[in-house]
Amino acid sequence: MRLLLDEMVPVEFVDLLADLGHRSQHVIALGLSSSSDEEVFTYSLPRELVVLTSNKYKNEPDRKAALTAMTRGQRIVCVTARGLQRQRQAILRSIADVEAQFQEQSILRRATIMNNFQVRYEDVADIRKKLHGDRIDMEP
Repeated sequence: MRLLLDEMVPVEFVDLLADLGHRSQHVIALGLSSSSDEEVFTYSLPRELVVLTSNKYKNEPDRKAALTAMTRGQRIVCVTARGLQRQRQAILRSIADVEAQFQEQSILRRATIMNNFQVRYEDVADIRKKLHGDRIDMEP
């Protein structure tokens, strides 16, 4: 799985992911620091990069940008574990399963790795329901 780590994820996680066999880049190394979420998605989507973040996308305009990008095919892995050590453990324990689920189920758009290391998946239908509930116009 090829990953793009956003600014909320420590740069040193690039090496952690490499050790686990994942190619990853950090937005800082790409000159995308301080970019909006929409700009990050615009960069990552055509390159088929999965965005790794700790952003839960609960606030506008981030929420709208994330939901819209996911309807267009963007995949996001959100690590909500609290603290650097806990996030590291969450990635170590769960990233292989997330990759397997993403490979097996093309309709999956978001995987949330929670503090208890459980993973919650959302598919296209889940994302569209959220968009409909937010009254955001969807593309066909």
